[in-house]
Amino acid sequence: MTFEHKSVTGMGGAAARASAPPHAAALISEAVAAGLPALDEWRSKRLLAAYGVPTPAGALVVGADEAVRAAAGIGGRVAMKAVGSQIHHETEGGLVQLR
Repeated sequence: MTFEHKSVTGMGGAAARASAPPHAAALISEAVAAGLPALDEWRSKRLLAAYGVPTPAGALVVGADEAVRAAAGIGGRVAMKAVGSQIHHETEGGLVQLR
């Protein structure tokens, strides 16, 4: 999902964010304020969920211990992926692990 400043401005800027669900508006505002060129997968899924789109269970973690706890909480097989607004092809970059 590409997210550019001009897209938000073109959609009415503050007016467009005001009509969005509060959590969605906050995600968009944070991305714009941070100057992100695109939403990473984690933020994209949170934005979709804010609009009621079903998304798979997940967790954003830092470090192996957090990853192990999150995987145990999710249960079953999990995919571990690198996250970042500049990362667009996790699989091709070897940044996905299935466990």
